[in-house]
Amino acid sequence: MQCGVFGLVDAVERFDPQRCVRFESYAGQRIRGAILDELRAQDWVPRSVRDRVRELDRAQERLEARLRRGATEGAGGRARACRRTRCARSPGRCR
Repeated sequence: MQCGVFGLVDAVERFDPQRCVRFESYAGQRIRGAILDELRAQDWVPRSVRDRVRELDRAQERLEARLRRGATEGAGGRARACRRTRCARSPGRCR
């Protein structure tokens, strides 16, 4: 809650009415940004780890959709191994 108030105060201080933007829109973005900044500061897991987990979850969902059933650990591991092999051959295509 407090970080949202800080975002609102920041919006009031930085708002430029000459830019023809509604204050409500501008303040909403500043408040949301302040809240997200605070949540990220309190999170002990780096964003790169969270991104990797999301990527693995999406890969499992794609595999389950292709198999039309739940993916087993073995199938998921084989799919990840194939992806690593493709990335090793052409790293420009992979993150």
